[in-house]
Amino acid sequence: MSHNPQPIKTEQGGDESSGGSASHQVPASAAAVGAAQLPEVERMTPWTAQDLLPEDYPVIDPFYQRSDLVSPVALPPSQSGLPPEAWMPGEWHRESSGSSVVEPNSVTEDNGRTYHGYKEGRYFAPNDAVQQDRLDMGHYATTVMMSNRLYLAPIQSPKRVLDLATGTGIWAMDFAREHPDCEVIGTDLSKIQPEHPPGNVQFIRDDAEDTWEFGPPKFDYIHARHVMSCFDQPKAVMAQAFGNLEPGGWVEYHDTTVDVLSMDGSTRGTTLEEWGRLIMAGAAASGRDVRVSMHYKEWLEEVGFVDVVERKMAGPLGPWPQSARLKETGRVTQRIFYDNVNGMSYKLFRALGYTQEQIDEFADRFRVDLLSPAIHAYFPV
Repeated sequence: MSHNPQPIKTEQGGDESSGGSASHQVPASAAAVGAAQLPEVERMTPWTAQDLLPEDYPVIDPFYQRSDLVSPVALPPSQSGLPPEAWMPGEWHRESSGSSVVEPNSVTEDNGRTYHGYKEGRYFAPNDAVQQDRLDMGHYATTVMMSNRLYLAPIQSPKRVLDLATGTGIWAMDFAREHPDCEVIGTDLSKIQPEHPPGNVQFIRDDAEDTWEFGPPKFDYIHARHVMSCFDQPKAVMAQAFGNLEPGGWVEYHDTTVDVLSMDGSTRGTTLEEWGRLIMAGAAASGRDVRVSMHYKEWLEEVGFVDVVERKMAGPLGPWPQSARLKETGRVTQRIFYDNVNGMSYKLFRALGYTQEQIDEFADRFRVDLLSPAIHAYFPV
């Protein structure tokens, strides 16, 4: 199961370590994998009420009905005879916010999306306006899921904080406003952060797998969110975090895998489940394991962290939970995937030999299952 170690305390010079339970890893391969020759991947066991805190267990809303969905469940638009606009909820018809930041060194791929030019190819997702909207909406969804908190670590009066893979910088800026006496540094491969952030925020173009040169002083707190696809050597990044924390400092990871699960079995055989499998295979063909969060707890302990705490959550994909907090999280996450499944999938599907037309056709089928009220999907967080 995926781990979300949420706060981790470090004592400099500590040598305590303990092993975690071993789990299956997707084998990496440098060669492209044909769509019909995907490697077998061990299925994750869906979580039960015993795995989660009571307030985090997503109970299905018995009154969840979507009268605005006219497309038959599991039928792509090409078979339903209806254009997407006929079954896509009306409130989803919107344009980009227009507040995106253009990265001048970006590289445009043949799908028309732009990607980071600095250390080209290190990250698989785009960096354009659509992606920036996705990142900001994801920040909102995660914050709601965490009961409107930016972090769970018991930090007090931090003076220096680092946000790895900061994206649009929205978490770093929110944290800086909440802690005006704290210096906040956000790093990313793409320089897509606002030019005029709060005065106590600094954004730096940087690769977290290079040697860190941010101090002295060291950090009181290091934050990393949704980085499971970012690094070739994630454990080495953890070791650098340990070496760059003040005694008694904390590091906090919020992460997931791409396994699409359900409490009631409703995702079995759907395009949602298939998407996760294809993403895992495409990442393996590109040399990365996107299930690394399954090892975070043991790795953090092995590099020297103590007081490791993990909290498992189910991030709903759709507004099907009864809880208002999880329903809102799922509503926004559903919208994120509806808008962005092509961009999130493109590079990794291409690594499997998919054409642009095949990616688009798969995305159409994915969106229909995504909107189905009969499917109660979640990501392990």
